[in-house]
Amino acid sequence: MADADIILTFWQAAQGPGAGRAKRLLAAAGEADGAALTLGEATRRLIALRGRLVGEAISAVANCPACGTVNETRFVPADLVGAAEGGPVMVEAEGWRATARPLTLADMDAAAASAGPGVAADLLRARAITAVEPPEGGGEAPAALIAAVEAALDAADPLADARIGLVCAGCAQSWEVAFDAAALLTVELDAAARRAMAEVATLARAYGWSEAEILGMPAARRQIYLDLAG
Repeated sequence: MADADIILTFWQAAQGPGAGRAKRLLAAAGEADGAALTLGEATRRLIALRGRLVGEAISAVANCPACGTVNETRFVPADLVGAAEGGPVMVEAEGWRATARPLTLADMDAAAASAGPGVAADLLRARAITAVEPPEGGGEAPAALIAAVEAALDAADPLADARIGLVCAGCAQSWEVAFDAAALLTVELDAAARRAMAEVATLARAYGWSEAEILGMPAARRQIYLDLAG
């Protein structure tokens, strides 16, 4: 676990609308232009940031969608990270050709500012597809072309929609849950920040020290004062 003052810095960065949270967390880590990162690259960097701030492994519980059994799971987010190109893709379907690029955090910001999920989905599709070459005769792009684009982008940037596979210990049902690195880190930072602020409140009452003085102490020394104050 990182020092309390560092935890509080990132906790503060995580506050506010969820749409821009990943970008704010990365900015606090020194990322100058997080908006330009693909979703997968942003997830990779958030996983690395989480490892530095709160640790590697995650212990969690999930209810089986089939039988309701509460399943415990433990995994290391870094295991999700694999090699991927993350660059433009070209696909063909029913005589049509399309070029597309992985979505970025800037694209997600634009979608969040749009009016409604349907408009957001259309906007993201329009931003991702950079060129379309119709066959002779033209017409409307077929659904197969859109599906091919989506499949190619999933392969090029798999962490853009990271998922964790689970198997129920009770009924052997398998299912997947979405992995949102920014949301997870925000929850963990909130818990750690509240513990740090509780320590500050305890020591401030006991000794009259300021927050800066308390957070400036080494963690081991601060813990001794907490034990003495309790």
